[in-house]
Amino acid sequence: MKITGEAQLKTSIFSEHVLLSIDPINDLFQAKIAKDRVKSMCDALNSGYDRSWMTSGVELKDVRLLTTRGYLTAESISDIFISRISPGSWAVYDSYIARALDLYEMSVGVISVDFSLRNGFMRLTAESERQNTNEALFTGNRAKIHPFNINVLSQDCSIAEHDDILTVRSTGSLSSIVAPFQLAWSYVQGFLLRRLAVSEGRHLEVYFARSETRRSFLKLYLSHDQIPHQIGALLRYLLSVNPNEYRKLETVLTFIINAAFGSVDINSNVVNLFVVVEMLDGSKTMSDQTLASTFGLNNADAGLLRRVRNRVIHQGADLADAVSEANLEVASQKNSGSFSCFRILSDTKAQATSFYFRLYRLICSHIFQLVGYTDRCNDFSELLADVET
Repeated sequence: MKITGEAQLKTSIFSEHVLLSIDPINDLFQAKIAKDRVKSMCDALNSGYDRSWMTSGVELKDVRLLTTRGYLTAESISDIFISRISPGSWAVYDSYIARALDLYEMSVGVISVDFSLRNGFMRLTAESERQNTNEALFTGNRAKIHPFNINVLSQDCSIAEHDDILTVRSTGSLSSIVAPFQLAWSYVQGFLLRRLAVSEGRHLEVYFARSETRRSFLKLYLSHDQIPHQIGALLRYLLSVNPNEYRKLETVLTFIINAAFGSVDINSNVVNLFVVVEMLDGSKTMSDQTLASTFGLNNADAGLLRRVRNRVIHQGADLADAVSEANLEVASQKNSGSFSCFRILSDTKAQATSFYFRLYRLICSHIFQLVGYTDRCNDFSELLADVET
């Protein structure tokens, strides 16, 4: 998704016409300038450590980006700074035409300037006629779906995917839908969905969202037919609660998504789940009683969860060791009963994995119950069968 164009780059030490290259998926926002046109910048780079001109007062004026549908323009993009400068190189043989046409593979005699956006996105305007349909694009989709429609805030939205890209279209405004939709889809697919672009009328916001290459994810649907119902339940709930409740659930879902997607280390991921347990538990001091009441656990399961959490969080214990030690302590209690939610294994590596997925299942079931989704969802039974046998 590479777009090229031109602009006037202004800093406190020079102003020069530049060629722009933009690729939001690969986090590329770059300008190219001929060395012989910006002597002041070259002198500044060679003169010492004062680089304040790279971070303050940087602006791109009269931006014009060429697409197959016409130009995207911006009078000014000012919330930016220069993050890197690559001076290129000189050759014994140099050609003005070759440099002008960008024929040199190593960009001989050309300086590359990389920009970063402070707020993560840029606003552009399309010169073409206003479209009747508003649209949002996301990257990081892992769900293979048939196109479907969903009603959100009394307006119909159509959902479709093409490989990694997910598209949401509506004749109504998407401004209040984009954030909760992104959150809900990330939660359901167990993989972070990143915003790529949002268009309303002739106005376009482009987000720089590096695409993830990892293919692992923890989906919560058993079949793709369940996705519209799960997304619908989450969106209806998120858009019906007050701002404080929305922010709380947004934080909860973000920690769950990070637990599913954020790290390959199970000890790091389970910490995210323990934070969620505390937020959903709601008490100042976690107790077996509140855990049992909140998540529908028996005494043994609640006692194990609290003790494992304390050992991991307060003592820095490895998850497998924490489960084994907590199990011995629970077993020593009178009338503790037997485990229903969790399972104790002799293999320590399998034990950590089993506890993690059973806790993940417990939390996600609670969330779906909270938002009113009552159908079956993925309980990771096949994965647990492989781990626990």
